[in-house]
Amino acid sequence: MAASEETIKNILKSLEAMKFYSSFYELERESGVKLRNYGKEIDFFYEIVMEGRYDEIQTFITPLLSRSQGIYNKVAFLVKRQEFLEKLESSSDPQLDDLVKILKDIEKVANPNDFNTLCSILSLNKLTDHQDYIDWTLIIGRKLCFQDCVKCLSEIYPIPKVQINEVVGETGNMRSPKSNPAELGKYFENSEEKSETKEEPFNKKVKFWKPVDKSSDDESRRIFIEALDSDEEESIEQEQESEDIGEIKKSKLNIMENFQPEKLREMAKVEDIKPIRCSAFNVSGDYFVLGTNSNSIKVCSLHNIVDELLYNEHQGREQYIDVVFELRKAHLGSVYCIDWARSEKQIASGSNDRSIKVFYCPDFLQIQESQSETLIFEDGAYLNGEGNLPEIKEKILWGHENIVRTVCYNPVDDLTLLSGGIGEGNMFQWNTETGQIVTKYPGHTGSIFHIAAEGSGSYFASVATDKKLKLWDLRTSKSMMTLNGESFAEMNSVCLSNSFTQARAEAKNKLAEMFLKKEERRPQQRNHVAAVGHLDGVVSLWDITAGKLMSKYNYHTADCRSLEFSCDTNWLVSCSFDGSLGFVNMKTGKNYKVEFHDDRVVSIRWHPYLPILLSTSADKTARVLSI
Repeated sequence: MAASEETIKNILKSLEAMKFYSSFYELERESGVKLRNYGKEIDFFYEIVMEGRYDEIQTFITPLLSRSQGIYNKVAFLVKRQEFLEKLESSSDPQLDDLVKILKDIEKVANPNDFNTLCSILSLNKLTDHQDYIDWTLIIGRKLCFQDCVKCLSEIYPIPKVQINEVVGETGNMRSPKSNPAELGKYFENSEEKSETKEEPFNKKVKFWKPVDKSSDDESRRIFIEALDSDEEESIEQEQESEDIGEIKKSKLNIMENFQPEKLREMAKVEDIKPIRCSAFNVSGDYFVLGTNSNSIKVCSLHNIVDELLYNEHQGREQYIDVVFELRKAHLGSVYCIDWARSEKQIASGSNDRSIKVFYCPDFLQIQESQSETLIFEDGAYLNGEGNLPEIKEKILWGHENIVRTVCYNPVDDLTLLSGGIGEGNMFQWNTETGQIVTKYPGHTGSIFHIAAEGSGSYFASVATDKKLKLWDLRTSKSMMTLNGESFAEMNSVCLSNSFTQARAEAKNKLAEMFLKKEERRPQQRNHVAAVGHLDGVVSLWDITAGKLMSKYNYHTADCRSLEFSCDTNWLVSCSFDGSLGFVNMKTGKNYKVEFHDDRVVSIRWHPYLPILLSTSADKTARVLSI
């Protein structure tokens, strides 16, 4: 073996040991050196699996039917499962028809337990919330899919025993062990020095803690832990008592069903030197971003609280928020509005300096794991930081003549951003790549205060001081509906019951009903609803399918500045300048009112899939609330 080939094989071994499968496969492709050879047929199978060529994979495995039905079923299940997970997780807009077709194919070849386990994933917001797929990525999934398939194919194809033994020893679930970069060091110059700095342990500095109220904290934690424990016990009992393959097992991830406003507790808070005006979650729900009157944008990690809620980790510890990254002087003025693109690659903000800033997101998880304190970026340079720091890219969009009050991404296209502002009456459509205005939508005669998007981006809703709720079709560049609220006060905010979050949750629920419950259900025709917050605190509900007013609520006594539906659309939350949060149970119509802030509440956001709320206020805090 040539020295260079031996070196490459050693590097491949290290990459595989550390589960860097993407780099592993790319090195094999570029060098032409393979770590192991399985024979002509299996080498080809390896290539098409790693590249995700599923039509060719099906052609390859079909002849197995004439040789062994059992082996065919096992391999077909493994391949179809990987294809299903890729379509479910790798697309921001998974197509229901495609997913249904694949699940039906899987049901034909899977054993009942494996099929039910796969279907249970539909109850999760993302695949990595499942304990068997914590470290799942597209390339890791393909690699492990191949390894599992080879164990089955070895019964038919001649594979050297030493090779199959290596493969069998590698397979497992998606959990990756902690790897040491120094293992790879002997193949590169100066890597020893670099690995020393990486191996240095650190404790992430806690930035903000919730107020100390031991009686309240203990009670909240007690109720919370009991709820999770009872769910877990129920799940175990069901597994022991019944083997009915159609039975649904309660998951502690379904705690959205247990939400009640009176159970809310403050889990943690973030403080600033000035009022915090706006906020947004990323789609995964791991991070949120804040826009402040101190002209800064703060990206915060919610991992600590999500882990507590989902997995009952960190028992007995205080809950806190990590402020991972701060972009100072993001604008010349206050940050009035903010939105996080559904791809999680961009954040857009608007300000009273009349500009919109598009901020291209670095890898916040990498920053969080590598930095011991908040990483601060200001005037094009880092003010602190350790090691290699990511490049920060920003773009400024100019076109508004006054304060930018709202920005809203198209859920399926980062290049499309909508905005509205004070005194103009036009809604702007921007191309975020060129920074240019694509279209202006005239129609309002007052200031546009808020824009909301339908889940697939097929239409958008806007509200303004002219007391009109308008729906816009971007394909025709025209208003498709106008709902007149002349009898109401000026409109401050709007949200839709079929936004991206709700549409995604509904698609997964439909799949779960089809393949888990095993019972015939009449399709429920649900009208789409728009909720509007008004200047006098009134909350109005509009049936946008029928084009008429449904109801109104008067539980606030001052401006209602923000409102949003929960992911299951069972709850509507609103916030007000009277310092309160209001809730409407959309099934019963009953409303509730709670207070957590010491001043006006400016924005309120639901977590994408958990009973977690994020509120921001003129009291200079952002507070995370949960049951």
